[in-house]
Amino acid sequence: GGFTRVWRESELFLGLREPQSAGACASCGAFDACQGGCMAAKFFTGLPLDGPDPECVGGDGEELLAAVPIALAPRPSQDHSKPARPQRAAIPVAGN
Repeated sequence: GGFTRVWRESELFLGLREPQSAGACASCGAFDACQGGCMAAKFFTGLPLDGPDPECVGGDGEELLAAVPIALAPRPSQDHSKPARPQRAAIPVAGN
């Protein structure tokens, strides 16, 4: 159920696991090692899946990332982060 089903059957994750063409990375000497980087990182930053990873060690992702309009980058439908814990006030200790 749950996460396992989504991970294995979701169209999004199935697509991210599909092999992509080398695209812009085909001529890079590091391609055999990185295979173009992380598909999820590219997807969630709005970069093309056949382009370099935003954290490309060759620096090729930085220029592309800067050109992506923020409005085009995918956003989650809700905030899944944990809410911050309220800070507790200090309790004064009574002296003798």
